[in-house]
Amino acid sequence: MVDVVVKHNGKSYNVNLTQDATTDELFTKLNSETGVPIKSMRIIFNGKQISKDSTQTISQSGICSGSKIMLLGKKYDPAQALLVETKYIKLLDELDGVVKGHLDKTLQPEALKSMEKRSKGVNEELQRILENLDSVSILEDQTEIRNKRKSVVSQVSKIMDQNEDYINKINQYRQHYL
Repeated sequence: MVDVVVKHNGKSYNVNLTQDATTDELFTKLNSETGVPIKSMRIIFNGKQISKDSTQTISQSGICSGSKIMLLGKKYDPAQALLVETKYIKLLDELDGVVKGHLDKTLQPEALKSMEKRSKGVNEELQRILENLDSVSILEDQTEIRNKRKSVVSQVSKIMDQNEDYINKINQYRQHYL
């Protein structure tokens, strides 16, 4: 058996694997221990990132008993979608203020550029949320969890569509009024 210590977010996890275990098995084990989706994991050992290559054994990666590994990545947090939605709502209010003339005309081009950039950042965050949701394994008999995931995916997709409309509104305002 190979006993390794994995550090993640200030916590230590003791992980036991067989000598011939693949790195794929290591990622799976860390997923069950930490809750971090495999797709968002980065494992660092001796200053190098461990490959997710399913054919490579942990011993081929240089991992042996007593090795210390650092795990990078975040657990999926449903509150993320709500935080991103809040950012989107603030952007809407900001554009509304510009359209209503609450900002000097000379400052509008820079403000619109900033809003567009932040809006694209919102879409990137939403895309990461969808990727994390996609990487969560749900068993056939976990219908309630499956339904909740479906609901969150629908909500995130709706916000992404609205955000695209927002970017289009920014561009339309630029074309017509600036």
